[in-house]
Amino acid sequence: MNKPQLRKYCKQLRDEFSREERQTQSKRICQHIAQLPEFLGADQVFFYLPLAEEIDLLPLVTLFPHKIWGIPRCSAQDLLWHHYDPQRLTMRTYGLREPDSLCQSLDPALTGLVLVPTLGCSHAGYRLGYGGGYYDRFLACYALTTLGIMGTQGWITHFDPDPWDQRLKGVVTEAGVQWFDQV
Repeated sequence: MNKPQLRKYCKQLRDEFSREERQTQSKRICQHIAQLPEFLGADQVFFYLPLAEEIDLLPLVTLFPHKIWGIPRCSAQDLLWHHYDPQRLTMRTYGLREPDSLCQSLDPALTGLVLVPTLGCSHAGYRLGYGGGYYDRFLACYALTTLGIMGTQGWITHFDPDPWDQRLKGVVTEAGVQWFDQV
């Protein structure tokens, strides 16, 4: 299958889960993340606000209010990162809740961990996202610890990455954390 076909397939698998099943996945994934030394040692963490069918990481924000939490805003072809403030969100591109442009900007170089929304991932660590390339462009500019966030149904045996695809350092599913050897 090519990438568009894989995206469609991964979305179908993900969307078959009930709201309750997705909540259970989200809870387990948050529990795994909360125990990671990479998470516990990070002062600033970048994450995403979930669409209805995505893994919800917001419980981590409540459990760890002392961390600086950043969320992305799409600007042209780039992701800009801002301090998460639930009172300063707007509906923007692709139906995403994003920070308004006046929210405090965050420096990616100070980020200890990036939690990346992931439709699917190969066992080599290549992420299948929604196809806009925003995360790949962002991650190409910074050497950050990146963890893809997905349900176990998102594992893909193999797909051919494009030259611009950035490898994740690991993936967190409800089954646990899978780290990839970096070349």
